[in-house]
Amino acid sequence: MDFISRNEFAVLQQNFDGNIAHFPIILSVLEGSQDGFILREKYTFIIVHKFGFSFILGEDCDYILFLEKAKNKLKFKVPTLRIYDPDDRLGNTNLAGVERVKLEGQKNTSKVDKSILGLTSVENFNGDFCSNFDLDLFSRFWRNEYEFRTFSLGVTTKDIQGICYATSVANRRAEVDVFVEADSRAVGLATSLVLLFKHNCEQSGVIPVWDCYSNNIPSVKLAGKTGFDKLFKYNFYTLPIGGNK
Repeated sequence: MDFISRNEFAVLQQNFDGNIAHFPIILSVLEGSQDGFILREKYTFIIVHKFGFSFILGEDCDYILFLEKAKNKLKFKVPTLRIYDPDDRLGNTNLAGVERVKLEGQKNTSKVDKSILGLTSVENFNGDFCSNFDLDLFSRFWRNEYEFRTFSLGVTTKDIQGICYATSVANRRAEVDVFVEADSRAVGLATSLVLLFKHNCEQSGVIPVWDCYSNNIPSVKLAGKTGFDKLFKYNFYTLPIGGNK
């Protein structure tokens, strides 16, 4: 198993498996907007985001052996493999997956008034929301604060009580993440944040996508309330690698 470059991958794998189109955090690695790794074993590939989110492509193989080789190569680079498996490649292995659901945002049908809850785009926000939200906003996904502010399409509140942003944008899709402080929940703030974020996506010609565990009922309900339709369910696998990044 070897590391290969994005250009090498483009030559070897000209057609993506269909479902990868719905995983912008993986495509961001292939497009070069976020950091990660591509590993090849013959004609099977695994794309690994720097935070460990992963997707397997190409020919079928002995996946247990394949993943053991990948873990060995990635030791000290990422702490954990977090594998999206919408094509059920790992379904016949002894690995235990957890069900997640993928949803896609439809166009907003109502106007979003930013002034009601003091919402503002993160690009224009002058405060230090990173110290309020323990989300590693400038390192887990984006490379730095400039890229987060410029490309995440994010919105926050002027009193720094909530935030909704894209963890990644690729293939004209944006992966949604939303967080509201505990003492500001149940007042509609999350709904307003998501609707304004969707508006930013529409203005940029980007489709927002939502991904969460199927048993995360509040998240699923919020997605439905803000106009996201279910695309499919799939299994998600977490495999510790060991070592330190």
